[in-house]
Amino acid sequence: MLKNVFVDLRATTLISDVNAPVMMTGMNGVEIITIEYNIERTRATVVLSRKQYLPVTQVVMTDTDRPHYEAAYSVGPLHCQGDNSFWNSASFSTEISYLHFPPLRGELSADLSFFFKTSASSGVFVENLGITDFIRLELRAPVEVVFSFDVGNGPCEVVVRSPTPLHDNRWHHVRAERNVKEATLHVDQIPGKMQPAPAHGPIRLQLSSQLFVGGTASRQRGFLDCIRSLQLNGVTLDLEERAMVTPGVEAGCGGHCSSYGHLCRNAGICQEKHAGVECDCTSSAYDGPFCSQGENGAAEELLMEVWLKLGS
Repeated sequence: MLKNVFVDLRATTLISDVNAPVMMTGMNGVEIITIEYNIERTRATVVLSRKQYLPVTQVVMTDTDRPHYEAAYSVGPLHCQGDNSFWNSASFSTEISYLHFPPLRGELSADLSFFFKTSASSGVFVENLGITDFIRLELRAPVEVVFSFDVGNGPCEVVVRSPTPLHDNRWHHVRAERNVKEATLHVDQIPGKMQPAPAHGPIRLQLSSQLFVGGTASRQRGFLDCIRSLQLNGVTLDLEERAMVTPGVEAGCGGHCSSYGHLCRNAGICQEKHAGVECDCTSSAYDGPFCSQGENGAAEELLMEVWLKLGS
């Protein structure tokens, strides 16, 4: 259920034309955005881009008892835009090809997440080395993803085993985290695994080499096919930009329809795009982004479109 959002335009004398919106909670939990503007100006424009401010369902003018003053407002259309990083991807064509980035900064804590799609039975997704320390994520076997690292206590491993093969040329999601207390690994919706940190000994992960994506420093056991939406400590790496100048690696990935083609309904045909999929509704009696408009109403159509754009 959508909450009411009030836009409160207050006439004040500010140095700047428009202040940033201020979120507060009013009566009965209704969210209120206060926007202050300069009374000396004849027009003020504010772009509300943060999702907690949207949608705007009601506008209330305050301070309306000033003589000889009037106010007018307009609320523009709601535009849904996804995060481009969700589709940012690279395709690795040989086992010796890789991308390299600056070392991972995560002495006391580090988290990594990404999607992968492959038909190969094994390969290293990410590796970063130090003098003796290291951190690595790999597909060790068709049903086995391994998160391994060493902070000076000897190698530790966290292993998640899938009930079905993961080299099925469909997208799979991996999340790994290591801190001073534990290390965790999650793959798709499979129950995650956790490995407690040793009670004593070194706790700092000290890395010095480049971060290898899709390969290793030894150029062995490299990853084949596609990795996308790679995030390290919450920061998305631009795989496509680096792939454009790297031999053996191509920017972007195909094969999205293998995982998202089911979104095309009512005889709609999934078509590959550089960043996602598109449904061809020519042979369908229905219309819309997913050939379902008129089937279950516009509300579900909008929710599905936002889901695909935002990568939820």
